[in-house]
Formats: sequence, structure tokens, C-alpha cells
Amino acid sequence: MIMIYYDPLSLGQQLKKLRIEQKLNQADVALFVGVSERTVRNIEKGAVGTKAGVIFEAASELGLLLYVIEKNEEQSSYEAASLVKIGNIIRKTRKEQKIRQDDLAAIVGVQHSVLGRLERGASSVAIVTLLKCLNELGLHLCSPNRQVLSEEQ
Repeated sequence: MIMIYYDPLSLGQQLKKLRIEQKLNQADVALFVGVSERTVRNIEKGAVGTKAGVIFEAASELGLLLYVIEKNEEQSSYEAASLVKIGNIIRKTRKEQKIRQDDLAAIVGVQHSVLGRLERGASSVAIVTLLKCLNELGLHLCSPNRQVLSEEQ
């Protein structure tokens, strides 16, 4: 089975769980990632404005493998080890579905320039924006696991 991350909180909870299992404190993770302890706390609390690049760096440091999968198709998964790969998947899927960048940006509630940065793999895009885009395109951010962390199915 896989663990699907529908929101920043579910991803933050998984990162906190991994940190505790590895007997690390927030200061350790902050040092590894190159951010403040406050940023690590925000990640673990699911702060929506947290930058995707920081979260992916924390996930990498804690050994969390992230993938993008199509909804209802657990067999077709794509490795999402980097924001550039996720950006390429978002762009490819958006074009396959014949959705204009402006239209997807409006649905997600961001300016099209933000979506453009996301498709180019910029680390400065908020994690909530990345998750909303994936959801609108019928994709999920996930990791290998035995349970799904979220109320939404």
C-alpha cells in the first residue's frame, strides 16, 4: 500500500514521525536542511505557506521517498525525487488534459506565473499550491507505506 498526502499536515505528520523514529530533534533536522527550528515546526504543523523545496529537502534528509501517482491507478507511479520532475509531470499532464496554464492557475487560486514556476521546478512555490495542482490534475503525492494519512479519500 501507499501513503497519500492530500494536504501539508499529513506530510508534516509523516516527517515528524520519521524524525522521532530516528531519535532526532527539530534542531537536528533544521541543521541538516539549513533552515530554522521554527521552519521545521511549521513543516510538522502543516503550515500551508511552507515552501515545497524546504519540505522536499527535509523529506530527503529523513529518508522519505516521494512519488506522484495517478488517482485510482496505483500501478502507474512516477518517481518524484525532485521538484523538477514533479513540475515536468504537472506540465505533461496539464497539456495531455488540454488545460491552459492560466485556467489551472485560476482553479488552484494562484497567478499563472506561480504555476509556471511550479512547472519549472522552483523550490519557492508553497507546498499547498503543489498539492492543489496535483489534485486538480488527478494526481497524488505519496510514499510507500501501509496506511493513508488523511480523512479525504
